[in-house]
Amino acid sequence: MPALAALATGRYVHQIGCWDNAHAYPGAIDSWHHRLRAQGHRVDSIGKLHFREGDDHGFSETHFPLYRKGPGDIVSCAREAMEKRTLRIDFDAAGPGDSSHLRYGRRNVDRSCEWIGARTRDDATKPWALFLGIGSPHPLTLSPPPPGPNFTYTKMPHGPLQFAEQLYAVNGPYGECRQATIVSGEFRRELEAAHRAGITGGYLGFWIVLVAVYAAGH
Repeated sequence: MPALAALATGRYVHQIGCWDNAHAYPGAIDSWHHRLRAQGHRVDSIGKLHFREGDDHGFSETHFPLYRKGPGDIVSCAREAMEKRTLRIDFDAAGPGDSSHLRYGRRNVDRSCEWIGARTRDDATKPWALFLGIGSPHPLTLSPPPPGPNFTYTKMPHGPLQFAEQLYAVNGPYGECRQATIVSGEFRRELEAAHRAGITGGYLGFWIVLVAVYAAGH
């Protein structure tokens, strides 16, 4: 959540008070969405935000939003004697698979492709912006099966390993690489949708330009 707040506002977390996963972006500090909307541009969001629920975050419209409810992840604020989390159920199910979070991410990408496809060349006279929160990989211990990069998965024996060690043992050194490849493929779908809509280039008395920013919130 700190990274998402920093990406929204362009400011360091110590400047906005979003220090950790117990402090979601509240919307009171101007974001790029607020500023574009204030200038009359359409600024929509699709998918995971993990901003604080109930605030105005500067979007014209939100589609399938996922907010952070309640006080957030207070336990992760501990700097010493942090509560141990084994997440045994996640590790027992680790390997190729699917989850509600991954399905949610794919639905968001589908919706964003539809949204982009609905933009006409006339929309180029007034630039618009779309924020897409894919929300993958979650959980880190699951990856959709091929097609895609194929890695060998190893089951974890019960033991006192910490989360990072368990994750490495489950997914191997390339587990996160596989997840990053999947997310990159989803991003490519966005660009292909823009190309099909004819908004990735051309000249209508002015040049049509699409600026795409791919950022990681972790």
